[in-house]
Amino acid sequence: MEEESKETKLYLDEVTGEQVSKTELKKRQKKRENDAKLAEKKRIQAEKDAANPKKEKVGQVEEELDPTKYTDNRKNWIQS
Repeated sequence: MEEESKETKLYLDEVTGEQVSKTELKKRQKKRENDAKLAEKKRIQAEKDAANPKKEKVGQVEEELDPTKYTDNRKNWIQS
């Protein structure tokens, strides 16, 4: 029997400088692309948050968050 040796063709991953298979190279490229898109979305969201800071509720006191005073808090909220 003859032994067939399948040589895997390797491609250069330009970012890391490694020689990898074609499928591994595609996986890495796709992951980098997705990471770049995610970073861009986070950057845009951070800009939006900086431009429009969330308004805090005026007059909200810690004791109003007490769960034992739910009914009183609800009545006060409805009356406001």
